[in-house]
Amino acid sequence: MILSILDFLDLKVYNKIKDLLIIINNFSNDWGIVGGIPRDYFIYNKKLKPKEIDILLQDLENKNIVKNIIQYLLINQKANIYKTVYHEKFLTGNIKFKEYNIDLITARKEKYENIASLPLVFPSDLISDLLRRDITINAILFKKIEFKNEIFYFEVIDIANSLEDIKKKISILYMIFL
Repeated sequence: MILSILDFLDLKVYNKIKDLLIIINNFSNDWGIVGGIPRDYFIYNKKLKPKEIDILLQDLENKNIVKNIIQYLLINQKANIYKTVYHEKFLTGNIKFKEYNIDLITARKEKYENIASLPLVFPSDLISDLLRRDITINAILFKKIEFKNEIFYFEVIDIANSLEDIKKKISILYMIFL
């Protein structure tokens, strides 16, 4: 299934984040939207006005992709940013704007050395990241496939049969222990 960003995001929201998405697209060709937006789009079947957007980025050659994007934004977009946080250990970051938050997540695998310990994190591909998600309905990915005429297009990736779980109104714990 292919979706335009305007299929699932309100136009005003898209206009606020479009420039940021273009910057992200300049840093990585392999990225997508994961978490609440895909889940909520299929649950509520309407355009969304989210306050938080989770962007999943793949860059197997550069584990600092999130850090590099945040640094670029701080240099070039500082007036619009309220706060940034970068978690080097987890390869994640957060950019807080006035009206919304963007979470940047490096696609990763996690390894736990002990029960109840924090994970060791390693860059991976987008699909491997989906496999580490907690429940099926959080493992849907809108993978960016094209940017054309100022509009982003996404392929819906559902490796955990999440859409079926949403139809059945269930959520299954989806953890793979390696």
